[in-house]
Amino acid sequence: MTGSLGLVRSCVDQTDGTSILMLEGLKRVVLDQRVGGKPYTTWKYQTSHNTDDYEMLDQPLVENLRNQIQQLNQRVGSDFELYCSTSSVVEITSTCDRLIEMTIQSLSFKKEFFDCLSTERKIKQTLDVIGTINGDVSKT
Repeated sequence: MTGSLGLVRSCVDQTDGTSILMLEGLKRVVLDQRVGGKPYTTWKYQTSHNTDDYEMLDQPLVENLRNQIQQLNQRVGSDFELYCSTSSVVEITSTCDRLIEMTIQSLSFKKEFFDCLSTERKIKQTLDVIGTINGDVSKT
């Protein structure tokens, strides 16, 4: 199972007994073994490593991702393009993750996508999703 290691940056208690948390994700991890349950579930984990080298990526594919993000940004009138850098493998992966998280509702698709460590596969899947969105937007 894949998870995220992170920090709670702030917690604001609400009058209705709930809390609002601000979380900062630090890294993706693979959960190995549950080791505790009280008061909170704890796990042994390993850091997920993406071993793709930016220089070895299919550069036309990366350029296509940049272009499609730019087109999507223009069509929906958003500034998310500012947060969608593609200058390193980590940034490309984060960009693809953000776009999928914002646009896809299917939990099974998200699970498969987020478990994938192949940057090129993530780019291709993200391009497919952007293509569908661009098609939907252009029909309206």
